[in-house]
Amino acid sequence: MARVFTNGFELCDRGEQGGHDADMWFWDADETVRLSGNMYADDNIVRVNGRSLKILPGSGSCYIAHYFSSKTEFYFRMAYRHDVGVRDDTNSLVRFLIPTGDDVKIRINGSTYFLSIDQGGVQRDIQTVKTILQTTWHLLEFHFKADAANGRMELKCDGTTVCEYDGNTGTAGATGVKIGCLVDSFLFAYGTYWFDDLAMNDTSGTVNNSWVGDGHVVALRPNGNGTYSELTGSDGDQTDNYQLMDENPLDEADYVEGLSTGLRDSYQLQSALSAGIPPGATIKHVGATIVGKTLNVGADALEAFVRLSGSNYYATKQNLTGDWLGYKFDYSVNPGTLAAWTTAELDGAEAGLRTAAV
Repeated sequence: MARVFTNGFELCDRGEQGGHDADMWFWDADETVRLSGNMYADDNIVRVNGRSLKILPGSGSCYIAHYFSSKTEFYFRMAYRHDVGVRDDTNSLVRFLIPTGDDVKIRINGSTYFLSIDQGGVQRDIQTVKTILQTTWHLLEFHFKADAANGRMELKCDGTTVCEYDGNTGTAGATGVKIGCLVDSFLFAYGTYWFDDLAMNDTSGTVNNSWVGDGHVVALRPNGNGTYSELTGSDGDQTDNYQLMDENPLDEADYVEGLSTGLRDSYQLQSALSAGIPPGATIKHVGATIVGKTLNVGADALEAFVRLSGSNYYATKQNLTGDWLGYKFDYSVNPGTLAAWTTAELDGAEAGLRTAAV
């Protein structure tokens, strides 16, 4: 596993997040959210197209959290923007969760806009020259390596190293990350904050095992029938099922369902160019996300597949819960060629799903 997670907030509704488990947000199965203030999916202020996460903080921390198996070395990327600052205090934009209590934080001062890195409550480095500007998207990248003697922390802003530390970073790995307005001292008193194009790599495998680099997360949505139409739609038939899977924003009122295992649906996808991917672009990662649930918790699972040149390539199945959640399946390389994807290959692919047993 090299790509740990990717999130461009493309599956979120444009509306306001009004509660911890609001269905319209379709959180991934390994994500949670904490609200103190308001959280939106914004399709007006974005880096390229699609959506970003917009936070108007309240009297406490307001964030999303993503959880994963322990990572003793990783590379993280996110795009960040704010319109106005806060008071003369410092709070966290990102907190990597370490079970020993030595959480690692990327912090920003609300007056100077200096970025800093912190572990276990100890500041390890701070900027001396401001690089964060209001109303401007910035790309933040972070490398962490846990080691009692040769640990490493490095923070980049727009490709330039702005904070770094070498030394004892402990031996425990991170098991999650929180992104948003995380109160450490005083409160985020006012202001608006945007986050986009999140990605995280570990060091395993042969691809996506180092710095993520600049890039954008975009969504390719179904726009036509594929090879299979074996599931039954909420409209009572198996005709044009893609029309029940293409809505933007997502809507749980229309769907496809299967009452037995082994049933498949597949769909043609919009072109890469129409989603903002130019011809010849470097594609670092492809993933399929399926929103689903079951009435038979503990019995039902879901498999994603991509169909390329007449062959199906299935991802590892995931067990379903009784709530609408997003399940992600990764294809960092083209499974047919075992090389990086091309835009032409994306245009020729079908995305599919198959019902399965636990």
